[in-house]
Formats: sequence, structure tokens, C-alpha cells
Amino acid sequence: MWTRRRSFAFVTRVHDLHHPGSLLRRSPAGLGDAERAALARAGGDYPGVRDLLRLAHVMATRL
Repeated sequence: MWTRRRSFAFVTRVHDLHHPGSLLRRSPAGLGDAERAALARAGGDYPGVRDLLRLAHVMATRL
């Protein structure tokens, strides 16, 4: 006899919209003055994260 199984795969995602990394999901050209200032102040826990945020700030200010 065929039994029908249901699979429920619930996924919850939490996005910290105040974290500077959330700005990296948007185009640098669309960032406002306050968002560019947040990138300038941002410092990550790891050197690679700091470099990425610094690069994003430079890209956003040059566009």
C-alpha cells in the first residue's frame, strides 16, 4: 500500500539589518550618506571582513 509522506522543511533566517555586512547585498551606487558612513566606521572581527567592508566603502564613495 502506498503511503504518502509529507516533508516539512521549515527554515528561519535572521538578517541583522544594522550590521554593515548587510549593506554588501546592495549595489554600492544605491547607498546613501548614512550607509556609506556606517561602512566607514565598520570594523569586523576578522581582518578579511575589515578589508571587505573597507573595499565596499571605497567603491561606494567613488561611484
